[in-house]
Amino acid sequence: MEDNKTYTPKDIIKKIKAGDYHLSFSSLSRFAHSPREFINYQLDKLNETRKVTDAMKIGTALHEVFLEGRLYSYDIIPSDRPNRPTKAQLNAKKKSEAAKKSIEFWSKYDEKKCITKEQYDTVLELVNLCENNNEAYGLREFGEVELEETICYRGFTIIRKIDILGQDYVSDLKKCPNVNGYKFARKVRDELLHVQAAIYLLGRMEYQYKWIAVDGKDCIVHSLGSSALENGIAYLNFYLDRFIDILNGKDSDWLKGREFWEKNSIIDF
Repeated sequence: MEDNKTYTPKDIIKKIKAGDYHLSFSSLSRFAHSPREFINYQLDKLNETRKVTDAMKIGTALHEVFLEGRLYSYDIIPSDRPNRPTKAQLNAKKKSEAAKKSIEFWSKYDEKKCITKEQYDTVLELVNLCENNNEAYGLREFGEVELEETICYRGFTIIRKIDILGQDYVSDLKKCPNVNGYKFARKVRDELLHVQAAIYLLGRMEYQYKWIAVDGKDCIVHSLGSSALENGIAYLNFYLDRFIDILNGKDSDWLKGREFWEKNSIIDF
């Protein structure tokens, strides 16, 4: 954050109008729900207020350990840790020895930058499932991992962060509640993952697109079908058309929420 400035929605709109922004699948998927969600996403990034959930931590750790062989974003909190100090313990003028030890222990850890030993064990179980799937293992072993690319499409600068790029394939690692084919197909639809695939395949339409999907019980590699890719490209262009419309419209349109845009067909809910 520049000079500890706290950004407001109006600041974000000014940056957008000035062309001081780039798109990504994450930001565009927020925009698909409403322009205000796009604004909120940019605010969280610039103000560093995005909440880091346990699921996000496990997902990040899974990517790091399976793709790169090491965990580097988080410290691991040991399992024999004391309970977190209560507000009363923190504010007490005379602290017990147990409270002092608890406060000292937890002062070493930033909530956003650590995971528990139990969470890390879960990550290792997921990694093991991926390692034991021959196709998933091969996709990683014969590709480059964790690539960031900047492309230009229809005048927009788009950042794409690719998990695995092979000679003729792009692969994305996904932690899922259920890797079953039907359940995963619903995840693709509900989370617009076919739009993400379309973004990652721009300039590589002859490539295969594969998801390494893993839950707590199994790992399955799913392939993107041609019809799903066509739908993803159509949706991508649809959202960019709407982005242009709102970019050229009134500033107040950016602040209208999902309820307004549901009625104005920015996305088929």
